[in-house]
Amino acid sequence: MAKNYRLKGHGSFAIREGWITKALLAIQEYEKQNPDKNFFSKENFNGADSLGVGSNMALSIKFWLRVSGLIEQKNTHLTELAHIILQYDPYLENDMTLYFLHINIASNRQEATIWNLFFQTMSNLEFDRQKLEERMKETFESVFQTDYPIHSLENDCSVLLQMYVRQNTEDIDPEDNRICPFQRLHLISRHGKNYIRETQFDISGYAVLYAMKKQLQLKEPLRGHKVQSISIDELLQGCNSPGRLLNLTRISLNDALDELQNKGYLHVDRTAGLDMVYIAKDLPDKAEQIVKMYYEIGE
Repeated sequence: MAKNYRLKGHGSFAIREGWITKALLAIQEYEKQNPDKNFFSKENFNGADSLGVGSNMALSIKFWLRVSGLIEQKNTHLTELAHIILQYDPYLENDMTLYFLHINIASNRQEATIWNLFFQTMSNLEFDRQKLEERMKETFESVFQTDYPIHSLENDCSVLLQMYVRQNTEDIDPEDNRICPFQRLHLISRHGKNYIRETQFDISGYAVLYAMKKQLQLKEPLRGHKVQSISIDELLQGCNSPGRLLNLTRISLNDALDELQNKGYLHVDRTAGLDMVYIAKDLPDKAEQIVKMYYEIGE
């Protein structure tokens, strides 16, 4: 039976500045010349030569592209989302691109297990490295009820912090390729030896809409039909909800919902304490099209 979790799939490498752009452009060019071949195949030295990195780093890049939703699971060809980003923001200059990719990573329990458990369960209260590891161990054991390599879980906690937190805010060299672009989102900050999840107050409604769409899609196989409505409570606290993945309070979530309602993407019913959200019928079915809408329509 295949495992429903994964630890240390990244090979101890957090995403580095420039990795995603370099990989997407390289794969795009490779697929033009070799439409039926796999960029990360042994024939292509697992992509290492084309990317100009070592084999372990190439495998890490492959992992991050997959959990970000940028390459297909089996053949590693570029996804629709990857082509949209290449068209509109290939150099990841727009922070919204990072929010879209973050949502894909943090909602992927099977491949990016610790990322999912962290954003699902870790509170906004301050925590240190030891408390983070203890909480992730407790949560992992409760969810999966199986033996696991403790060192790999601890390594995932370390890479997660490297990915979102600037370790030293002084004298940062913008050319340092160890910097992770996701640090720009300020989802986690450091205060001395402690860390805290930072509430996102002015986040674009498109990030919430994208996360909402993916959350609803997870419900469809269980219900057997297209899901077009959801409660505000579930959007705030439910599994893979915008509230949890994006560090939102009820106020910041409601602000984003009001923005989306004003754009005609959904309707919020707060009468008689219902607090329900109804997706507009003409909204695209695929979450990737939300990304394209953002780039074409903007804020």
